[in-house]
Amino acid sequence: MPKDTPDGSMTKGLADHRSENQVIRSRMFRILCIALALGSLFWGTTTLALGFGTASLIPFSYLVFTGLNLLACRTTGRVDTCMSLQVLLSLLLPFVFQSALGGMRPTGMVMFWSFVALTGALTFQRKRASIAWASVNLVLIGIWACFDPVLPGAPTLSNDPDTQQAFLAINLGACQVIIFVMAAVFVRKQGRIRRDMHHMRHELSTVNEELQARENSMRSSLRYAQVIQQALRPDQRSLAGIAHGIHVVDLPKEAVGGDLFWIGHKGELTFVAVLDCTGHGVPGSLLAMLVRGILGEVVQHPECDSASNLIRLTQRRLDEYLNRSISKSKDGVEMGVLCFDRTTNATSYAGVGISLIKVAGEQAYLYRGARPLTCQKLEWNELQEEALHISPGTRLCIFTDGVVDQLQQGGRRRLGTQGLRSLLSTITTADFPEMARSVETAMRDPQGMTCQVDDRLLVLLEPNDHWSSMAANVAA
Repeated sequence: MPKDTPDGSMTKGLADHRSENQVIRSRMFRILCIALALGSLFWGTTTLALGFGTASLIPFSYLVFTGLNLLACRTTGRVDTCMSLQVLLSLLLPFVFQSALGGMRPTGMVMFWSFVALTGALTFQRKRASIAWASVNLVLIGIWACFDPVLPGAPTLSNDPDTQQAFLAINLGACQVIIFVMAAVFVRKQGRIRRDMHHMRHELSTVNEELQARENSMRSSLRYAQVIQQALRPDQRSLAGIAHGIHVVDLPKEAVGGDLFWIGHKGELTFVAVLDCTGHGVPGSLLAMLVRGILGEVVQHPECDSASNLIRLTQRRLDEYLNRSISKSKDGVEMGVLCFDRTTNATSYAGVGISLIKVAGEQAYLYRGARPLTCQKLEWNELQEEALHISPGTRLCIFTDGVVDQLQQGGRRRLGTQGLRSLLSTITTADFPEMARSVETAMRDPQGMTCQVDDRLLVLLEPNDHWSSMAANVAA
């Protein structure tokens, strides 16, 4: 994502925030190591100067461990592990060293240095880890304060009260200074983070306002486009002399869609078409409007004298508009067309990618549309036209693939063409309004359905009784 976009800037800001936190943790860890290393150096030198060589090995060993641990932290990248080991040893060493030098009073309570380690743990360790370290330190303080254990054979550092008070002052003063420095660094860094977070929240609020304004503008544009697309729907009253019942269920996936219902007239011919353009939403609607315009042109063409010729002329003109020979565009339109001829009272159907179900008596017959790719390879010259026998009460149902591809029952299965055919066959005895309501209820019923995957368009019509064909080619 480009850095100059609002989202890119916000993502970069969050990454910088996480990086800043990591820098603070590393810095506090180094400060802790340096502070405790200085304390260890002081006590190691002091005990060595007083002749306690064995006891001096404890602080000097801590110096060696700290150096190796910092090196391992840098080379291995296992920062959390190195931090935990450092805190653990830093908590235990003051108590062990105090016992090795004769107890609390002679050493001036060396165990105060565990507070420095605990403060460091609270600044760069996670919350749960910090609570665990605090609990460990509390237990150690309780044990050493109550029992003041001394290691066997341990010398007494000093029995002089003045010396003991001096050690106590050194321990308290050094620990206080170190803790204050660590807290000051932490507070200063946290203040910088709070300022950065405030700035990020302000940026986020600004970005949200911009996105909301864009969304509102887009929704407003889509609503207006929806109004335009709905206004271009054909007037169903133009079929008054052809069908005494017609019902259209148009359910676009978004505000606008690529499925289209169209009615056209040429002399004594009336065409009823259902179209499914590639895509849905805005791209699908743009292609649908292009195809609608093409239909208005080709319906008056001299060769437009049948349903198959209407499809053939439309597809060829669409190929020209999309300049397929150069663009190699695969966008197209599936079509299902009914043709009513008033001269002969004949009804015929042709389809490309769209099928028709004819309900007559107690049977539902399926007329499958041709496969689009096959027709394109044949340059639209081999389209089949089915002559339909219309008897009283016959109903015709044309539908796009979004109707039968819709997932149902929690996404486990599709309705399917056979499912729609079975639905229609179970309500053959119902009157037309009741059948229309049953079909629309089945399409709109949200129970067990997943989100809509495509535009859905279904046209159900019942021709007038006087329509019949001279040649009945009925496919079951």
